[in-house]
Amino acid sequence: MGVNAWSARLFASLALLTPHCAPAHHATDFDGLRDRIETIREDTAVPGASLVIVDREGIVWAAEFGVADVETRAPVTPDTVFRIGSVTKIFTAAALVQLDRREDFSLDDAVSDYVPPGMFFNRWEEERPLTVAQLLEHTSGFRDWTKAEFDYNEEVGLEEGLAYSPRARTSYWEPGLHSVYSNANYGLAGLVLERVSGQDYEDALQQRLFAPLEMRSATSLQGRTIGLATGYDRDGLTPIPYWHMIQRPAAAINMRPREMAALVSMLLNEGKYKQQTVLTPDELARMETPRTSLAARNGLRFGYGLGMYAKYHNGFLFMGHGGDGDGYLSRFGYCRELGVGYFVTFNSANQRALGRFSRAIESALTREHQAPAPPQRAETGTEQLGAYTGRYALAAWRFYWQSGTRRTRRTLTVSLSQDGRLFTLETGGRDTELIAVTAQTFRRIGESDATSGFFRENGRLYFQEEDNWVRIDDAER
Repeated sequence: MGVNAWSARLFASLALLTPHCAPAHHATDFDGLRDRIETIREDTAVPGASLVIVDREGIVWAAEFGVADVETRAPVTPDTVFRIGSVTKIFTAAALVQLDRREDFSLDDAVSDYVPPGMFFNRWEEERPLTVAQLLEHTSGFRDWTKAEFDYNEEVGLEEGLAYSPRARTSYWEPGLHSVYSNANYGLAGLVLERVSGQDYEDALQQRLFAPLEMRSATSLQGRTIGLATGYDRDGLTPIPYWHMIQRPAAAINMRPREMAALVSMLLNEGKYKQQTVLTPDELARMETPRTSLAARNGLRFGYGLGMYAKYHNGFLFMGHGGDGDGYLSRFGYCRELGVGYFVTFNSANQRALGRFSRAIESALTREHQAPAPPQRAETGTEQLGAYTGRYALAAWRFYWQSGTRRTRRTLTVSLSQDGRLFTLETGGRDTELIAVTAQTFRRIGESDATSGFFRENGRLYFQEEDNWVRIDDAER
């Protein structure tokens, strides 16, 4: 899109931006966005925040807000370092994707080819060996770290961290069936990265990603971190001490927010950064596209890929990832359709604030644009839709301590209206329509393509979206 199509108000506001910001190329009211972010920050008691808006060329606009330390009132500056939490996962995944170029390694290889015995437990290993790609897409069957692993706060080597609670890496359902988020997947994937590359995790990332992307402050080690903002609890006042991640490849990177712009720009630019290929277009497409879950194997291309996941905002598809770093929260997202992305981070454990920040940013980036037209409603008969009706229970869940709780007693009812439309109703929720994209896959209002679907496996009917459901009658067979 040419310059004449962009908002004239934007250029009038450039004089107010920090001197190092490049001229903006997006129809976004950055003055309004700055005000909105500051309002949310004050309303949610977030001490300090940093935001960068990025296009294929690099930073379009950047701003810092509030303080890095409540006691000293030191302001957040471009040099302030934040912990990016689980945004770390895209770096772990990208490094393994690069290694897939080698003839002696594939993401589809069995994990057992690269790690010592006793590092994980999969009772289906003979017929369904756990693969590296399944770790990266969270389809291993693992639940998340145990409470003891989350609470562990000593800096240890990766193999020592994995030896702390190996039974946490047990497949509770067949690998390749459900996608359920688990930090345990990326700890083990990091060990595969070390074994295949012949390097420590930190050295592998430095060579393959941090150096090419000019991320000079990026590290997953406290001792190498300079200028870190103080992290706080959700009240924005209670400091949280530096928390060493027991398995750093899952969530431990620290860096200056403006350096994240290089990653987002590279992802928007078909894997190139300053004319250097970091990822090939095919590798990037693989990262964006889930392949190993039941839904993915049946053609659904929405969900958790390799170190990133998809979501819709105002009808636009954003790829990205969020991060929780014990006193820090962050999120990056990018929309290929618009050629724009962002990274936001702050020093508070306030999840509500992260949601509000992300929605405000994505709303600002999409407001002046018309969303892609969704596909026409597929012609499906009432008999075909009626085959999906019934009551569903959760088939898989993330945390050990959720077993036997109200969460596991959640149910979903799928019903067919008199006019032949399919609806879902979760316990305590409200009816929402499922609009058929194909005979198996569906979208909801506001989504521009399929995001869920009904799929059969081993005589059971599953409904897979953000959660994984199994029809109760089928589950009892």
